Amino acid sequence: MLAGAEKATLEDVKAFYAKYYGPAAMKLVLVGDVDPAAVQSEVTKAFAGWTGGVRPPRPPTATAVDAPRDQAVFMPDKANISVVWGQTTGMRYSDNDPETLALRVGTSVLGGGFSARLMGNVRDKEGLTYGIGAGVTNDTIVDGDWRIQANFAPALLEKGIESTKRQLKLWYEKGVTDDELARRKTDLAGSYKVGLSTTAGMAGTILTTLNRDQDLSFIDKYPDRIGALTTAQVNTAIKKHLDPDKMVLIKAGTVPGAAPATK
Repeated sequence: MLAGAEKATLEDVKAFYAKYYGPAAMKLVLVGDVDPAAVQSEVTKAFAGWTGGVRPPRPPTATAVDAPRDQAVFMPDKANISVVWGQTTGMRYSDNDPETLALRVGTSVLGGGFSARLMGNVRDKEGLTYGIGAGVTNDTIVDGDWRIQANFAPALLEKGIESTKRQLKLWYEKGVTDDELARRKTDLAGSYKVGLSTTAGMAGTILTTLNRDQDLSFIDKYPDRIGALTTAQVNTAIKKHLDPDKMVLIKAGTVPGAAPATK
């Protein structure tokens, strides 16, 4: 990637822009005290004559690795060690696949904030990290990935990883409880509604919904879809789309025993 960026010319950039960017796939969202007719008129004048663009292509479904992988990247000037551990989900966020939402909600029980299992155990009880969480990401345009992210001091790295593995294994094998799911559904629905209370929050939600090829009615349905999830649905999605025995573990920083990279 670095070599390709260094070789790129101005002509390459212009050609890429001309081919892929244009009104054919562009979305413009305005939220606030606006006059729709006036906005439409101004937008039509401002972008008159602009043509081209293509919809993002649908890439092949991502495949999971067939065995666990462990990679250490030594960075001598980094005091702590950043850890990312996860896998592909093989799913795009879709209105037609309730398992994408079920996996998100289940993952939130494990690593979604201070009340989640990872923070409650790895941070609060064992004091091994200042920050750790889990989430499903990057699944609007392409198949997403599921990941745990954390930071550990070099002396606490191995203990931190082992503690994280225990929580992941327990969550994966036993699933979430009815009480955990009920609390998480209330929290997620509430924070979602609060996020829509600002013009920026509303505009961002509309754009994300459109980029996911969902009808805008999904915005109003989201809290109800969260509320309708059952514990069985969540735990089934976790087991179906994840495999802790086939995840990739990346450690970057002053990793004990890791050699500095050489060119």
